[in-house]
Amino acid sequence: MDKNRIKVLFDLDVEDDYPIVSSESLWAVMGSNNECIIGSIPFYVQGVSYGDTIEFDEEENYYYCVNILKSGGHSTLKEHRMCDDPRVAGGPDVLSKSAAPSQAETKHKATEPA
Repeated sequence: MDKNRIKVLFDLDVEDDYPIVSSESLWAVMGSNNECIIGSIPFYVQGVSYGDTIEFDEEENYYYCVNILKSGGHSTLKEHRMCDDPRVAGGPDVLSKSAAPSQAETKHKATEPA
């Protein structure tokens, strides 16, 4: 493993049991003066993306983000789906809609000559 790579911890605000964790760690490449460049895509952390330069503090061999210094020019798009069935991402409606042909496909098939 590259010795310049570290895991930086980001504290998360949990509201209504979301997210299900209170912190997230992201890979980063060490720079100088307690700065590093984010090298992974965040799942829960908001306001930071791949390539951003951040400032960190070190405590007991853990690295914590304290400030976002510079944008790396990337964005992170997050899509959240809510459902009543915790076993299925998107719930049963998503499964039935994805398994059935779309209305456009059905209409096209119905108008094809026999």
